[in-house]
Amino acid sequence: MVDERPFLGVLFRCCGVYSRIYRTQDETAYAGRCPRCARPVRVVIDARSGVDVRFLEVY
Repeated sequence: MVDERPFLGVLFRCCGVYSRIYRTQDETAYAGRCPRCARPVRVVIDARSGVDVRFLEVY
């Protein structure tokens, strides 16, 4: 089974770990946590000032 949920690839610089964060059910943001230290990250979806990248680095 292939998971086709929208996601962003994130490099968590806090622990040097790559993971995916997935779109929230209300489709207003992408949210997730670092898989090692559980630091939260949230990326708001805004069509007016968005970017085209699918991979991010967070600090």
